[in-house]
Amino acid sequence: MKTKTKPKRERPADKAFQESPNHVLGDLKLQPYSPSRIVAAQAMGLKYPNVPKGFEQYSQNGTYPGLLRDVIVVLGVCTMHDAAVEKAQLDPDEAYQNAQKWAHSKGILSMGSKAFLEAKGMFEKIMVEIYNSQSEPENRSGADDDDDESGNE
Repeated sequence: MKTKTKPKRERPADKAFQESPNHVLGDLKLQPYSPSRIVAAQAMGLKYPNVPKGFEQYSQNGTYPGLLRDVIVVLGVCTMHDAAVEKAQLDPDEAYQNAQKWAHSKGILSMGSKAFLEAKGMFEKIMVEIYNSQSEPENRSGADDDDDESGNE
C-alpha cells in the first residue's frame, strides 16, 4: 500500500535565507544577512531588538534611539565581502567608521532623506525576515509533524 506524503512545509529560516540574496538598495545588491554578518553587526553596536522602551516609541513615530546606527550597521555589513565581515568582528570600531562613510556617500545619514527611508525599509524587511525565521520553533526530532501516517490531522 502506497502512503501519501504531504509536501514538506517551508521552514521560516529557509525562507529568510532564500530571500536574503534578493535584497537590493538602489542599484546595489546586498549580501545575505548571514550568521557571520549578524555577529559582526552585534560587535559594531547593533541595538535592535534590545531597545528598552524603543518598541513603544517605534510604534508611535517609526523611530527609536539608535535606529540610524542600526540601519548603517546592518546595511553596512550587507555590503561587505566575507573577509571584511571577519575583520569587522575583530575591529568593530573601524568597521562602523567604514559603514558610516558608506552611508554618508549614499545620503543615508539624513533621517529625513529619501535614501534613508529606502535604507530603513530594507533594514525593516531584513529584521522581519530574521524575526520570522527565529520565532517559529523547528521540529528538532527530524520528523515532520504534518506527516501523520495514520491519516489524522
